[in-house]
Order: sequence, then structure tokens, then C-alpha cells
Amino acid sequence: MRVTAIPFLCLIFLLSCNFTNKDPSDVLKSARKHVDNKEYSKALKDYKWFFENSTKIKDSMFGVKHSYCVNEWRKLGDLYKPALELYRAEMLKRKNRLIEGETNWDLFMEFDALCEYDGKKNEVVDVFMAFDSDDQKKDFTKSIFSPIKEDLLSLGHIDICSKYTTDPVREAGHIIELHRLNVEFEKERENTLENYDFADTFYNDEAGYLLTVLKKSNRDDEFNKVKSILQSYYFPDKLNKLILSLNKIEGA
Repeated sequence: MRVTAIPFLCLIFLLSCNFTNKDPSDVLKSARKHVDNKEYSKALKDYKWFFENSTKIKDSMFGVKHSYCVNEWRKLGDLYKPALELYRAEMLKRKNRLIEGETNWDLFMEFDALCEYDGKKNEVVDVFMAFDSDDQKKDFTKSIFSPIKEDLLSLGHIDICSKYTTDPVREAGHIIELHRLNVEFEKERENTLENYDFADTFYNDEAGYLLTVLKKSNRDDEFNKVKSILQSYYFPDKLNKLILSLNKIEGA
């Protein structure tokens, strides 16, 4: 048994090394090259590998996995039917696991990304609502709220958004602090003062969301406090226009 076990263990070790030494960036480049060459089955194999393994090797691949990889895989589905079939099978598999009660944040984020690029964000909201109705899953539901809060708001779930907005004044402070950090980071990258694209986009989105939820849920005192805090720090034209539109809706 010892003689036969050693070669087997060596084989496992070699396979493991081959897996961990694979560079996710190279695999994504390979997928794109295969698409250009119309080698769609090979491209599909690369995209699926990247989706399943990239973040296990490099945490920094999280954004690439949930955006570029998924987006390109879905586009491949328009050219190659097996790619679309596998894409949707993986999406359904994750949905079923979540509906059955699996509280896995990474699983939810994968499902969210797959739905986003297939135009099915409403299914993500449906899954979230199922968790929200289960008091035993409160901690997990809180953890998956932030990534999809904009979807909940756009689909009219003001009550749910308000429910999870428990300390808006603290959230406003957090938004301001993150903006400062992002501005400093962009300064270090030698951006000009007028070119804080990411910092401003994030600030406008987060501040706009918070103000909208408070206004539409009739939390007027908190709305005015948050608006005052943000105005004393930084209140770009985009937020001024938002306030005007929110006031028009209220006056309608």
C-alpha cells in the first residue's frame, strides 16, 4: 500500500501546484484571445475557470471576476449557445442554494453579478427578500444589504431601505470619511484636484442614496440633519439637483 500511495500523493501535489501557479490574469487574457480567434469552447473553459478560481488565488481579483469576467462570459453567450446555457445554469445553481437557506456571502455576490449582466437583478432582490423574512438570518441579511441597496431603492422597496438605514447621521460621517480617504489616495496617484472621478462618484452615489431614502420614507428630521452635515463638508451640483427633484416629488 505504501508503494502505491506515494505516487498517488505526488500526483495530487503536482496537480495542486499546477492550480496555484496559474495566473488568473493570464487565463483571462487567454479567454479574450480565444474569443478573438472564434475558439469559443476554449474561451468558455477559461472564463469558467477564472470565475471559479481567480479569487481563491488572488483576493484582488474580486472586482475583475464580478465585472469583466462575468460581463465577457455573458457576451460570449450571444455568440456561442453553450456559453449562455452554462452561464444561466451556474446562476440558477446559486439561486437554488441561496433559496434553500445557504448563508454564504461569496455565493450571493456571484449570484448578484451573474444576474446583473443577464438583466435579472429583480431575482437578486427576490432572494434578498426571502432572507429578510427569516428572523434567524438577520446577520446574513444585513451583510448582503449594502451591495444591492441601490437595486432595492430603484425597484421601489423604500420601506426595506429605510429599515436597514438605522443610523443615518453616522452613515453620513462614514461617507465623508471615505471621500477624504479616496481623495488622498487619488492625490498620491498624482491626479489633479479637478480629477477625483472615483471619489466624487462614490460620494454622490452614497450621499444621494441616503438622502433619497430618508426623504421618501418621511424621516424629515434625519433628512435635514444629514443634508446639513453633507452641505457643511461638500455638496456638489449633482446633490443640489437631487434635493430639488425630491422636493418636487414631495410637492406633487
